[in-house]
Amino acid sequence: MYHADLPISLQRIGYREKGTAYSYAPHRHEIYQWYCVLYGTVDMIVEDERYQLNAEESILIPPDAIRSPRSRERAPGYLWAHFGNHRLELDAIVNRVLPT
Repeated sequence: MYHADLPISLQRIGYREKGTAYSYAPHRHEIYQWYCVLYGTVDMIVEDERYQLNAEESILIPPDAIRSPRSRERAPGYLWAHFGNHRLELDAIVNRVLPT
C-alpha cells in the first residue's frame, strides 16, 4: 500500500546464502533493487556493465535495468530489497558500488 507521505514503499526484502556456482539468469524488475553482499564476492552485471561487489558493498539498480548476479570467488551471503521510489533523488547512487 502506498502512502503519499513516505519516500519509498518496500515491496519485498530477503536474505540468501549461495555457493560458488551461484548464477542468476538475466532479468528485470519494474521497481528499484538494492543488493547488498554481506560476505563473499559477487559480480553483478547491469545492462552489460560488470560491478564487482565484495563483502559489505552494495549496489542500487534502477527499475527495468537488466541484471544478473553471479559468484566471483567466494560463496556469497546477501540481502536484497525491492522498493518503489516516490520522492527520493537517487540518480547519484544508481549503478555504483557503495560501501555499507
